[in-house]
Amino acid sequence: MLVILCFPTIIFVIFDLINGDLNYLTHLIVGSVTAICLILIDLLTILATNKIKKNLLKHPNHPGTQIHPTQN
Repeated sequence: MLVILCFPTIIFVIFDLINGDLNYLTHLIVGSVTAICLILIDLLTILATNKIKKNLLKHPNHPGTQIHPTQN
């Protein structure tokens, strides 16, 4: 996902090297792609964190915390 952030910048740098001038939409396009990618990274992190929390809470590692009744 982070690699996608570089593609618009690379394309515009190559365009600048060929033509000698940047496109007037350069900042808009690079900024928009960066913002969308960062939002997606945040959402994926939140989803992954919730799944990890659920998996950790399913199997608690607390040995001997359950009380077993004894029969006399």
